Amino acid sequence: AYRRSVVFPITDRIESLQFMYLDDNKDEWVDSWGSAGHEGLPGQVWFSITLKSGTGKISTYATTIPMRHDE
Repeated sequence: AYRRSVVFPITDRIESLQFMYLDDNKDEWVDSWGSAGHEGLPGQVWFSITLKSGTGKISTYATTIPMRHDE
């Protein structure tokens, strides 16, 4: 087994990273998944990332991804 870990930083400009999960049963967004009452996949996952440029400009990007539920 490989005993040493290697860290490869992607960027040091992330100011924040947020996730929300759509609970299809209650038709509401929640900030955690996998806790009591949540089984399977959420209906959708929303995430937002805020980055700071080299000049100090703050930009936020967000999207929602529908989750595929194979029956």
